[in-house]
Amino acid sequence: MRYGVLGPLTAVDDDRECTPSAPRLRTTLALLLVRANEAVSAGQLMEELWGESQPRSAANAVQVFVARLRAALAPDQGPDAPGQVLVTSSSGYLLRVEPDHLDMHRFERLAHQGGSALAGGDVTAAAATLREALGLWRGGPFADVTTGTVLQTHALRIEERRMRVVEQRVEADLRLGRHAGLISELESLVATHPLREGLRAQLMLALHRSGRRAEALDTYQRLRRRLVEDLAVEPAPEVARLHQGILAGDPSLDAPATAVLVGRGGRLAGATAQLPPDVADFTGRARHIKVVEAPLTSDRDDDSTAVPVVAVAGEAGVGKTTLAVHCAHRLRPYYPDGQLVLNLRGTDAEPMDVAHALGRLLRGLGVDGSAIPDTAEERSELFRSRTADQRMLVVLDNAGGEAQVRPLLPGGRGCAAVVTSRSRLSGLEGAIT
Repeated sequence: MRYGVLGPLTAVDDDRECTPSAPRLRTTLALLLVRANEAVSAGQLMEELWGESQPRSAANAVQVFVARLRAALAPDQGPDAPGQVLVTSSSGYLLRVEPDHLDMHRFERLAHQGGSALAGGDVTAAAATLREALGLWRGGPFADVTTGTVLQTHALRIEERRMRVVEQRVEADLRLGRHAGLISELESLVATHPLREGLRAQLMLALHRSGRRAEALDTYQRLRRRLVEDLAVEPAPEVARLHQGILAGDPSLDAPATAVLVGRGGRLAGATAQLPPDVADFTGRARHIKVVEAPLTSDRDDDSTAVPVVAVAGEAGVGKTTLAVHCAHRLRPYYPDGQLVLNLRGTDAEPMDVAHALGRLLRGLGVDGSAIPDTAEERSELFRSRTADQRMLVVLDNAGGEAQVRPLLPGGRGCAAVVTSRSRLSGLEGAIT
């Protein structure tokens, strides 16, 4: 039996779905999982289920809930069977969970291993292990469970642990010289956690190392204003020292000399992976997925040099971006040199101009800001050159039209692009719409 709490609650035994649907059964299972392999008293269950508003029948109800859970988890075993997973004892109820059969336990183990590797200087192993740990998350903890005091407290603790692992993984990537590919992710994280100074500092460093010194300094000033206005405090001393170091051009802040690491087959180790998180549930759209993925996974004619492009069109709110991101995650093994993502803001009053978009793409490829040409034409030429011999996937979201998209297409036949737009891009050469 395998359980999941890092997102919607799940309980799966091989191919048998055992997750209860009743809200109070879900709460009961969640609390037993948090205290896995420990006895949970009836009183603790009643407190979590009803708080201070416990009905007179609460004790009997708990017994019923446990019996129903036991029937769902181990339908072929009696309550006293030797292999019973949900055991009743004088101390309460104990749910037996095998090592690594609960995603929270696996996350904690991988997080500890990754943190130890980082502290020991094995940065490559740390980045990979911490990334694997974070990949176990499918949403917020206990996402579809009605939580009481214990589960709420535990959710806050494990979410804080997740954010610390995120910061450690970003630290590892920065030490590996992957600063350019981190900027979009860090901007999103800072927007979600505006008072988390560690993330702001990491964004400052990534911008500085990418030749975007002015933006790094502006990031500090925005943090300082927010802290002073909301909390009446100044940034932490280490963040202030980083700010002073950027102002002074401290060479110790420069990217490590091993910024570019070549892996097997000449591919870049730690390739850019800008895809946002995938959705936890994506049922009912198998046909749409097939339409998007088929042209990007099938063998092509050896004489073909065209970059395959799939254009997804539809009205606002139909799920174009969600579909594109989901397919891009599934396509990652086909494009091991990286995945670039860019919101072109095609429906905004001021869509992203081509030169700025190309600058973002080039920085995502690790091109130093000082090495990026001034004109859109030259930037497009450099982008095609940098992607000519790569297998990369480019996701261009919310495109305004063909003219905005054409200069942003990669240059190698091993690359591909997925474009979303509110209008059909029928004028885009070679695109499947």
